[in-house]
Amino acid sequence: MWIGWGVLIKGGVTIGNGAVIGARSVVTKDVPPYAVVAGVPAKVIKYRFEQEKIDLLQQLQWWDWDIDQIYENLDRLRNFDPTLLKIER
Repeated sequence: MWIGWGVLIKGGVTIGNGAVIGARSVVTKDVPPYAVVAGVPAKVIKYRFEQEKIDLLQQLQWWDWDIDQIYENLDRLRNFDPTLLKIER
C-alpha cells in the first residue's frame, strides 16, 4: 500500500493490500485491495489491475514469501502467472 502526504484515515477503516491513497485525501470508508483512491471524501478512481489479477495476488500473498522465493519467481509474478498458486510455501 502507498499512502500519500497529509492523508487522514478515519478510525476503523481498513486499507486493502496494494491500495494507493492520493495526497491530502480523507478516507472515511474501507479501501478495496489494489484500488487507487483520492479526494475528500476519498473515492475509488480506478483499480491498478483487472479483478482476475487482483484475486491472484490476494491468493498468492507474495509479500509473506521468503525474499529468495520472490526473486526466483519475479518474472512469473510480473506476468501474473496463475501456476504460482501451485508453489509450496
